[in-house]
Order: sequence, then C-alpha cells, then structure tokens
Amino acid sequence: AIFDATNSTKARRDWVLQECTSNSTKRTGVVFVESICDDKDLLDANFLTKVQTSPDYKDMDQQTAMADLRSRVKKYEEAYETIEDDTLS
Repeated sequence: AIFDATNSTKARRDWVLQECTSNSTKRTGVVFVESICDDKDLLDANFLTKVQTSPDYKDMDQQTAMADLRSRVKKYEEAYETIEDDTLS
C-alpha cells in the first residue's frame, strides 16, 4: 500500500514506522520517498495546476489561491526535517 502524506518531521515518520511495524503477526515494510525540487519554473507550473484543479481553491481567484498555496508551502518548509537515516529511503 502507499500512504501518501507529508510526513515532514522525524516524529511523524517515527509514528508511521511504529504503526506499520508494531503488529507482531504481520510486519509491514516502510520506505519514505523524499523529493526535493528547487526549480522555480517547475514549482510555479505545479502550483498553478494545483490551484486550478484543487477543491480547496474552487471559490478563490487565482492570485489569492496562489498566495495561499505559497503560504502553506512556506509553513511546510519551515517545519520540514530531512530524512537522515538512509535505511528509511
């Protein structure tokens, strides 16, 4: 199965590991995929697609939606903790 979530902190990833490995009858393998993009043009294109297709932004004008999304991303960036244990990725 794929658990698609942000899991942006070590504590959150530790929780996921605990949940997936604590069942002694059936252990589940876990791999975290860390994808980092700093290509501004690609990010802008992805943000635009997000605000045009997400229900979160259906009642917002594009400029307001883009500002909101950028604000959300900034908060994630501020809290993000990179994966340092290579055995998890």
